[in-house]
Amino acid sequence: MRKVTLFLLLLIYSTAYGQNLRTLNKDIVDENNNEVILRSAGLGGWMLQEPYMFNYSSGANTQHEFKEKLNNLVGSENTELFFESWLDNFVTEQDVDSIASWGFNSIRLPMHYDLFTLSIQNEPVEGENTWLDRGFEIVDQLLDWCEQNELYLILDLHAAPGGQGYDAAISDYNSEFPSLWESVENQNKTIALWEQLAMRYKDEPWIGGYDLLNETNWDLANFELRSFYVQVTNAIREHDTNHIIFIEGNWFANDFTGLIPPWDDNMAYSFHKYWSYNNTESIQWVLDIRNQYNTPLWMGESGENSNLWFTDAIRLFEDNDIGWAWWPWKKTESINSTLSISSNSNFQSIINYFADGQNQPSIENAMQGLMQFSTDSRIENTHYNSNVIDAMMRQPHTYETLAYSENLIPGVIYLTDYDLGTQDYAYSDVISGTYQVSTDEYTTWNNGWSYRNDGVDIQESNDSESNGYNIGWVEDGEWLLYTVDVQQSGFYDIITRYSSEQNGGKIKLFSDDLEITDYINLYNSGGYSNFINRVTANVYLSEGVQKLKLKIKGDVSFNLSKLEFFESNDENPEFEVLLANTLEDEKSIKIVLTHPLASQNLEMDLFDLKLNDESTDISAVEIDSNNSQVINVITENYMSFQDEITISYNGDGLLSETGQYLYSFQDYPVENNLSTRLLIPGRIQAEDFYYQEGLETEETSDTFGGLNIGYTDQGDFADYLVAINDSGDYTISFRVASQGSGSLKLELINDTSTENIGVISTPNTGGWQNWQTISFSRYLPEGLYTLRMIVIQSPFNLNWMDFESENGNNNSNEELVEFLSSGSWRIQAEVDNYRGVGPGGAITAEWWSASALSESNTGLYDDTWTFSETGVLSVNTGADETIFGKKPEIDAAFDPNGNVSYDADNEFNEYLNYPLTNHTDQYNTSSDSDSEETITFNTYGNLGFYTALDNQTYQILSRTSNTMTVRNVGSEGNSWYSTLTTDEQLSTVELNNMSVRIFPNPTNTDFIYIKSSLQGVKVIELFDINGRKIIQTKISGDKLDIGNLNHGLYLIKIMIKGQISFAKIVVN
Repeated sequence: MRKVTLFLLLLIYSTAYGQNLRTLNKDIVDENNNEVILRSAGLGGWMLQEPYMFNYSSGANTQHEFKEKLNNLVGSENTELFFESWLDNFVTEQDVDSIASWGFNSIRLPMHYDLFTLSIQNEPVEGENTWLDRGFEIVDQLLDWCEQNELYLILDLHAAPGGQGYDAAISDYNSEFPSLWESVENQNKTIALWEQLAMRYKDEPWIGGYDLLNETNWDLANFELRSFYVQVTNAIREHDTNHIIFIEGNWFANDFTGLIPPWDDNMAYSFHKYWSYNNTESIQWVLDIRNQYNTPLWMGESGENSNLWFTDAIRLFEDNDIGWAWWPWKKTESINSTLSISSNSNFQSIINYFADGQNQPSIENAMQGLMQFSTDSRIENTHYNSNVIDAMMRQPHTYETLAYSENLIPGVIYLTDYDLGTQDYAYSDVISGTYQVSTDEYTTWNNGWSYRNDGVDIQESNDSESNGYNIGWVEDGEWLLYTVDVQQSGFYDIITRYSSEQNGGKIKLFSDDLEITDYINLYNSGGYSNFINRVTANVYLSEGVQKLKLKIKGDVSFNLSKLEFFESNDENPEFEVLLANTLEDEKSIKIVLTHPLASQNLEMDLFDLKLNDESTDISAVEIDSNNSQVINVITENYMSFQDEITISYNGDGLLSETGQYLYSFQDYPVENNLSTRLLIPGRIQAEDFYYQEGLETEETSDTFGGLNIGYTDQGDFADYLVAINDSGDYTISFRVASQGSGSLKLELINDTSTENIGVISTPNTGGWQNWQTISFSRYLPEGLYTLRMIVIQSPFNLNWMDFESENGNNNSNEELVEFLSSGSWRIQAEVDNYRGVGPGGAITAEWWSASALSESNTGLYDDTWTFSETGVLSVNTGADETIFGKKPEIDAAFDPNGNVSYDADNEFNEYLNYPLTNHTDQYNTSSDSDSEETITFNTYGNLGFYTALDNQTYQILSRTSNTMTVRNVGSEGNSWYSTLTTDEQLSTVELNNMSVRIFPNPTNTDFIYIKSSLQGVKVIELFDINGRKIIQTKISGDKLDIGNLNHGLYLIKIMIKGQISFAKIVVN
């Protein structure tokens, strides 16, 4: 087993404390009134074995059951021999010395009552207490070791007489006998035990306090737990008024019903925290108790998660001046405890026998397994998980990464030995912890459950050239960081040791965030167990210590074992451009060269940067001050994520340090890595923030569904990356719902300033899903910003924000406008489901579908709708001057010019206020960045029926080259549907001569299948939500590769023999 010297890994934050802890208002203090933040190691598994910790849950659910089965297998004397050996070995003086040296200042000791006294069933005299020396001797010895190391010792009654909870494993509860709460005798024995402990340790200065009961979980009356705690407190205080009493709530420590206010002036409330989000909201309930009752808090037990969760939790506690205790100190074959105990085959055979009754081991083999397991529990025989201690002690206080092992170049870097540090600093992984209490879903952070406790997925490896482990289960965008020491500058050949079952894997290497390779392609190696080498030649590295990053690209799965660096024996490579990409400031690009440049002046006029084939002004060109392989080109104007960017050099030559020249290069493509921004003018869905604090999302019942943000509190905010295309005045609308009045503020933030756009009050709409639109007008300057929505006064829900230019056309979706203006639209009759009605949340007509009426001789209604490219809609009611071919006397129509109107005489007034005569209106489309295509009219409903309301919005459900099906939610909350066409001569068959089905959709696979009624080569174009073309290809079959797509919503255009169909696909 590899042992790591702590002092090479950790910066210990240590403070010398005084003795004699007590409470002082909200704090725990020492005798000098210095605040003490308790950082405790929980010695779980020593005096009470919880089966899960030692992997024998399948054979026994509790310690007493394990003992009973051992008695039957090896006899009572041998069983006693094992447990005595366990008590001697599991915690020794070396454990306590290590606890102190690794940064803890206290120990929480989980105690089993049966080491101190007999059970009530075994007492010789009913109602009396027989005291046993073993438990007291263990505490005495442990306290001596604590005093030598200036550690506080907190006594925790983990298993009370009878057991205090239904969860039997925690308290060794035996349902065949009365529990603590079902027996006055058990309660009296518990009180007497605490009285004995108080008498014995009342004057001990390094006793940190008494944790009266661990994780009670029992159906109790409101004040039953409080009453018992008061009795215990009184018994302790008869002898000991010095030490803190820690009070845990019911239901695993966190239900303090009946336990407030406090009843003692030297008392603290102890809560436990597992598997929930590590934000202030998760502990606000206990902060409120502390603030209201001026009583200290202690987080008395936590752990059993990933390193990231540990770091975030401890940072949360200490930021709020709360001490903590971590669980447990040791476990079997574990990556997330400080120390891991090895199992053995004989011990495992005992567990297997207890589980299934098969293959009973001999007494000799069983005892060999038990005693070996006990010996292996000694600290010198365990595996030290140094990364766990680093996550607990160092990482909550710094984001600096430290080398996990020495990595010299030339040399080997084992890829599981990435730096010590937290998520997004030492590594980035899609899943880095489990939060099932908050999400109701358990997630595995290290799928291989080996070697380290981060989100990085590591498994034991069969690669003979590995360190015994490899990286696996890789996902797009994940990366790993290594501190390396390059012995001398020069060109190196790099071997990537990997395995895969498929082609297409990609990695890229960086040094101090500079790309040193292009993508390295990894191919099918013949299986995940067959590791092979991939050589990348002639990579330049500068001398010195640096951070090497390995980044994963794409969704192809592969395993990674190691990188090996050799000094290259080949001739120096050609001096050329390795790659070019954009920088985060959105005004710069970097050009990475294969050689470092010699010192020289770069003439700005010799470089030509083009955005979308047009040259843009350059303000500076310079060699990067930190790396001479890089040329930085800075523009006068911002670049957009939508831009296609190229760079050219037209000079006489750039000179490298190796004496080679790089002559001109033309239109070298620049990888555009700029962040996707939401476009203004356009609609921004409230849930499309890139960062938020304090807000939550929920499903909305507003038109077209989706999500809204809610649960707003003062100071909550959401940030949106936006691009404002044009300066000018805008009408800014907000879709809100609330049961009270509130207000919000908008700010525009860039690198130099924060501009207050304005504050708007949100009304009481009568319900959390009763939606209203409010608006104000403001001037917005052109540029790239973070738009921040801040909650000034809660409560309210927000569904979307809409930005409409007051200076002209707001239709940013040019493709949709071109589609709408391609001809005159009319309702397509004589087609099933051409119109229908359904619930407001439906996207198909579920209740009924109408059939065509016979008034129109053409088979199509003669009303037409014509869209101009400038946002004007013209409506022509046809030769009969009626709508939908109906008679005026049954239309109940409304003349927008005020000249003609009719009484409503149809049964449901379904055409009330619908314009009869020819008229015009203004329309807006959804932005090309929106996930849904919509058309909104300023004045009337104009496409279909039941739609004569102002500002009606229609969702385009599907469209071909000359048809579209639209949906509108009417005033009574139903969905209404119509299918329209631009060609009045087409028959029903011709209109539907190409139907398309895409599956699976939504998808989480690398491929989708496109089935069409029309045969032929499919011309495919796929666009993201901002209209950027992501894929352009042709396929002769049905299978389309989408393996490189990120999660999100996409629009796909399919053309076969001139016929076009559009659809949306969702990639999960």
